[in-house]
Amino acid sequence: MKETKYSLGIGLNLFDARAVLLRDDGKVIAEVKKSRPQVNANETIQTLLQLYEEILAKSKKYKKDIQGIGLALGGIISSKKGIVHWPQRPDTYISLPLRDYLQKRFGYPVYIENDATACAWAEYSTKYPKLNSMVYMFSGVGCGIIADGKLYKGSDGGAGELFLNSQKVMSSSLGDFSFLRQWPADLN
Repeated sequence: MKETKYSLGIGLNLFDARAVLLRDDGKVIAEVKKSRPQVNANETIQTLLQLYEEILAKSKKYKKDIQGIGLALGGIISSKKGIVHWPQRPDTYISLPLRDYLQKRFGYPVYIENDATACAWAEYSTKYPKLNSMVYMFSGVGCGIIADGKLYKGSDGGAGELFLNSQKVMSSSLGDFSFLRQWPADLN
């Protein structure tokens, strides 16, 4: 008989945060949600730790069958190194070795990915696996890129991060790009 496995998933965006316990067939077993009235690096870390604690508390009977934790959040993510780079002001970034810290604290393997990239992969693998390539527009500043059936993240994990200028007319020798604007809210 096949042994059922579970994973924890945590996602944070600009408005809310959510943690889930997923069975290996994708069914959500437990869930925790939080709103995010203010967003900065300290609040993000605090919310993240609270979500981990609360979803683990709800998942006690599955603890031995949890295979790992997936984390999706904004910022430039170095998945291989487990480091998150967050902008704080126009001229300042903070960089945190978040994966190593979370693995030591919770005792599970941790996989960290940019939120837009994680959403692109989820959409691609569950809804559009026959497509060869796609661009998934996620929020006001990010998108995920699938090229030749693989995630494209660039050399430093920043591929897909956008800045859309708020000018009414955006044109170049390639044409008129005025349809590109910053979104006032997350698309999801």
